[in-house]
Amino acid sequence: MRRRGCYYHHLYKQDSVLLDYSFMVKIQGRWSTVTKGKKQFKHETYQWDNTMIDYVIGKSHMHASVHWRSVNRILFPANVNGNHWVAVEADLKERVIKVFDSKPDAYSVDQILKWATCLRKMLPSLLAYAIPDAYTDPSSFTVERPEESVPHQQNQSDCGVFTLKFLEYLWARKQFDFGEKDGEPFRIQLATEIFQNSKEVPCVNDEPLCVNVAT
Repeated sequence: MRRRGCYYHHLYKQDSVLLDYSFMVKIQGRWSTVTKGKKQFKHETYQWDNTMIDYVIGKSHMHASVHWRSVNRILFPANVNGNHWVAVEADLKERVIKVFDSKPDAYSVDQILKWATCLRKMLPSLLAYAIPDAYTDPSSFTVERPEESVPHQQNQSDCGVFTLKFLEYLWARKQFDFGEKDGEPFRIQLATEIFQNSKEVPCVNDEPLCVNVAT
C-alpha cells in the first residue's frame, strides 16, 4: 500500500504517512518497560531511542518513509490483545487519535481507550523529543472510536482486511463506501495485489513520498 501511495500521490494525501504494525508494538513494549511495577511514565525524563526517533525523522526501514515534520497524520494497523485488528489515525495537529473498528462488539469503548493509553501518552512525548521546535506540548492526546459511518464485518475473521481498507480510504480521505458483504472481495483483491507486487520495485527518486525530508 505504501508503494501504491508513492506512485499515485495524486490519490493518496501527502499530509499523511502510513506506518507498519510494529510501530504500536514498539510503543507498547516501551510502555510496559517504563510502567513495570506501577511506575508512572514521565515524559520530561524519558529518553527515546533511535529506533523510535527514526520513525519520526523519516529514517526507518519502511518503504517510502518520510519526516513527520511534513505530515499532519500518521496511519497504521494495530492489534488489540493479540486477537483483533483495528486501524489507527493519529492527527498530530489536532492531537486526536481515532481507532476505526469493524467489530465494535469485540471490545468496549472503555477497553479500547485503556488499550490506547500507551499511545496517547507516549506519542506526544516522542514528537516533542524528536521535533522539539515543531511540537512543544508533551501532554496526552485524546482517543476516540468513531461509530457513525464505520462499516462492520459480518463474521469473526474479516477484521484484518477491513483494517487495511480503512487505512486505504483514510489515506485518500475518502468516505467509507463498503459494507459487511465486501470482506470476501477484499480478500481476493489483496491476494491479487500481493501476487502482482511480489517483486520489489523501487520508487523513482522524484516522488514526494519516496524522499526523506531533511531535519
